[in-house]
Amino acid sequence: MDNLNPSKKAQLKEVADLMLEIYRTLARMQYLDPAWIQEGPHGVDDDLLQMFESHNLDPCVIYLYSILPYVDTGGVAEVDFFQGSEFADFRRSEHVERGRDPFYDSQVMPPWMTPLSLLGNHQSVIIYDSRKHEIAILDQESGGSTDHNINEVLEAQKDEESDGEKEEEIERDEEYYDEEEGDEDEDEDDTDEDDGGSEGPFDEMASRPADRVLRDIVQWYNELIEIPGGGERSGREWAKEIVKPLYTKLGWPEADFDGEAFLVEQARASAAATAKYNSEELIREAQIYRGYLEESDSLAMHQRRQKLAESKTTDEEWVSRWELWHAESTNCHNVERLKDAEAARDRTSIDGHSQKLEELPLWELKQLREDLWSEKRQLKRLEQNFNDISINEGEINQVVQGKLRRALKRVAIYQKAYEASKNDAERLCPGKSWPSGPGVETLGFDVKARLEQLTKSIEHSQSWVKDIKNWRTQLPEAATQAKRLAQAKIDQHEGIIKTLEAQKSALVLEMEKLCSENE
Repeated sequence: MDNLNPSKKAQLKEVADLMLEIYRTLARMQYLDPAWIQEGPHGVDDDLLQMFESHNLDPCVIYLYSILPYVDTGGVAEVDFFQGSEFADFRRSEHVERGRDPFYDSQVMPPWMTPLSLLGNHQSVIIYDSRKHEIAILDQESGGSTDHNINEVLEAQKDEESDGEKEEEIERDEEYYDEEEGDEDEDEDDTDEDDGGSEGPFDEMASRPADRVLRDIVQWYNELIEIPGGGERSGREWAKEIVKPLYTKLGWPEADFDGEAFLVEQARASAAATAKYNSEELIREAQIYRGYLEESDSLAMHQRRQKLAESKTTDEEWVSRWELWHAESTNCHNVERLKDAEAARDRTSIDGHSQKLEELPLWELKQLREDLWSEKRQLKRLEQNFNDISINEGEINQVVQGKLRRALKRVAIYQKAYEASKNDAERLCPGKSWPSGPGVETLGFDVKARLEQLTKSIEHSQSWVKDIKNWRTQLPEAATQAKRLAQAKIDQHEGIIKTLEAQKSALVLEMEKLCSENE
């Protein structure tokens, strides 16, 4: 690393500085805690250096790894990076390993190249070429570029190809005079290889100057072309449809952008979206049961009847009768459940929507109240964990302290969101309220509603057991396979009943405890 010339070091420092600017932008957007950003330079221990050498990493890449900023949440949270990728931390050996095969396709990256992000769930990776000082943003599935400004390069390439075609025409005119020397030239060309090696599958990737790409990423966040999150770790609260309007509303990226106000509005918007989804649960349930229904003249039912008609032995006949009866009975059970679901849906919905528009503030308030309770329960658990930790367990202590700080901040944000939502609900829906069921505050779910669901599920399985036992009485002695199939299904439902009964007994105790506490 010490042998790198000053101009190359300047290029690598430029990459590190611009990555830091990206991380700081995400912190301003309230996506990252500034305390998670760890600036370089970082020490490189002997084990890590040995790993770098085992991969023959270029000194430029090793030096870059030592000066890059890294994002380390300390186990406090899981976050996604650009376009659903993961934050890379090349102080961690597993990230170094992943960086050598960034797309999990056994295509090893050249030692002078490195990803600046790691692959998330089938999305993009930022790749830096230290020789060209260029960056490509590649999609795993398509293999194409997800760089919003890559057209600059493509247009330039088209111009170069056009100029190249003209040069080829001139060269063709001169070829006649060079024929006699051609063979000798070919022999010389065969040995005149580039000592620098080949990039393999990465040599065709569309890239641009590194500084332009990294500055553009900052700009894309500023212009909301890109939004923080976007991967499987961020959670619904960072969904684009939730946060993008809030950034615009609160004046991002201007200097007076209010980060705390954004978090409060984000909590409210996320609660409203969750409440809307939950309010339509009965509609979805009815749709699911309707989808389960099978027409009596469907291809599958026809095949079952055909199999019965072609049976040759008593055992084959009753196996076919079992399969046909079970399919028909399943349909009957689903018809009954569909009727119940549609009746419940119709009692609460208007024009196919369970949530009345004028009641939206009440739904949001109810959800925020439950979200606040959830955050408080999490804080209480962390405080208990912190008190249980020995003073000597320094590293664990530090992690819990970080989680405590985050939990305290989230409780404060959700408290403000709840108060603001409560004021709006009282103003827009005076005299109305939407109570939460027993247990939601302390346990996180409605004990009464859960008991009702368990009771229905138990009764459903009990009904199946009764029906199967009644059907089984008609089986002849020779129908051994059909008997086994029927008994297996009975055992399955009785196992379900046993499990649900245990859950119900535990909930009954919780219900009794809640009732005694409220007396």
